[in-house]
Amino acid sequence: MQNCAVLHFRAVDRQPGRRAWQDVFADALLGAAAVVIALTGVDPVMLRTTRALVTLFPRYDPFVEILVGAPVVIAVLVLGSIALKTAARRGSLRREVLDTSDRWKAAMIEKGWQ
Repeated sequence: MQNCAVLHFRAVDRQPGRRAWQDVFADALLGAAAVVIALTGVDPVMLRTTRALVTLFPRYDPFVEILVGAPVVIAVLVLGSIALKTAARRGSLRREVLDTSDRWKAAMIEKGWQ
């Protein structure tokens, strides 16, 4: 049983401050998604938006454009935030592989039983 090689993975943060700007930007993207959701309930904003859509795309109904456009914009913001957070976390963490025998040796050294 001594030579049993069981691998354990442990995530170790390499540089804790390195992800700060990426986390802030990802949170800003989530905040922007929340603002877009909140603005869909404000009548004057939606009225201006529908008028702008009518002038830009006169062939299509602005209601349909909003029904399609709002979820797409929100999904892009949320998925962009998730991708940024995932990439930042993946870049700042390294995987440390620990063999069972190495863990046993480390525990013995820690206790002073070399």
